[in-house]
Amino acid sequence: GAISARSRRDLGAISARPPFRREMRREEKRAKQGKAGKREAAGGVTAGGGTAGDADQFRVDVDDPRFERTFSDLEWQSLDREPRLEALQRRLFSKGKTVFERLLEVNPDSPDALSALADWHWFYRKRDEATSLYRRACKLSPSRFAHAAPLPEYPKLAFNRAFQEPTIPLDVSLTVSDRGKPVDMNFSLPAAGVDADPPGRIRRAMRSMVYRPAFVACSEPVERELKLELAYVD
Repeated sequence: GAISARSRRDLGAISARPPFRREMRREEKRAKQGKAGKREAAGGVTAGGGTAGDADQFRVDVDDPRFERTFSDLEWQSLDREPRLEALQRRLFSKGKTVFERLLEVNPDSPDALSALADWHWFYRKRDEATSLYRRACKLSPSRFAHAAPLPEYPKLAFNRAFQEPTIPLDVSLTVSDRGKPVDMNFSLPAAGVDADPPGRIRRAMRSMVYRPAFVACSEPVERELKLELAYVD
């Protein structure tokens, strides 16, 4: 049919527009829609149920679904949203405690089993329970607790020197406080002379070790001097 003058002008204006502009508008629209979809998806998986802006913050909690799928045990799950490292420490303490308690069930009067369970509590800073266990073990073997000791005291750790370089003897003297803190630490190398010092890594390792205190009359922890004859590989 006939086309009015106004319609012809409109058709002429539309046909005069470069076709690539229409394509650019379509691409811009698709890009905006894609960004909006990503924001919605990010908002849905944000740990802690935060807003979409919180999606950029990387937070991993014990009740993160990815974590729970791997560790489905109820002991891993925390209603308080406990950080993963603390949850792992709590889990390890619980498992280790179970092992040492089973060892104690086999021989309830074993000072070694009591000492091992006490060391485990002391290592995780559960001092009240550890002190109670140390007292029980001390009554069965008083001479062991007359002096302080590095942990673990039981079972004894051994190493094989095969295929290693010759060891360097090291004498260490220190004071262990009633709370197991090492102070006044001195080092000497008997085979290297009076002024020789061990490497810094050896000093740091000795200071970071955990020690249990000595007990007087199997009652209260006390401060005691401790001397150790060790060896290390350079």
